[in-house]
Amino acid sequence: MAAAFRLFSDREFLTLSVPEQIALQLADRILAEQLAPGEHIVEQELAESFKVSRGPIREAIRILERESLVTVQPRRGALVRQLSPQDLQDLSELQEGLLEIALCRLRRSAPALLAAELRQALPELVVAHEGDDVGAFLRISYGLIERISRQAGNRRLYHMLYSVALQTLCYRRQMFGVAAERRRCLQHWSQELATL
Repeated sequence: MAAAFRLFSDREFLTLSVPEQIALQLADRILAEQLAPGEHIVEQELAESFKVSRGPIREAIRILERESLVTVQPRRGALVRQLSPQDLQDLSELQEGLLEIALCRLRRSAPALLAAELRQALPELVVAHEGDDVGAFLRISYGLIERISRQAGNRRLYHMLYSVALQTLCYRRQMFGVAAERRRCLQHWSQELATL
């Protein structure tokens, strides 16, 4: 999943600074749930494992904080962000609104491209849903969101939508474990295709 949907998706790994490379690896661990929500991030342990001083670790943590993947608390340090139900609802509403803007832009500027994206993704989503393959369903669904937001032609919109999607990725994995939620997602994309 991390290879398809990750922090710094628009840049090559070799162009990233050391703190950005560390932030990327930590983000991948968070998205893969190897670092659990609420888990303490220990700077010294990370510095030793990455074989760097604590400076690049602190900068990496600031990057993750900016992306809302970690929370820094006074005298407690950094913790993997744990979303409350209200946070998740707020982010889901924001994601839906931003996605609707991207869809609206594509409906006006490139309806054939949008239709082609949906025609390709929908059968794959159906197979993943029917096979109860939550990982594939999540990867295909988020890949579709990523392509639509990129093709909408608004760089700020793309980065905002991508950031929100990163924050909700782990929670969507749990949500898509429920067949009814996958069906709801499929219905949404099917209705979108039907309007084109």
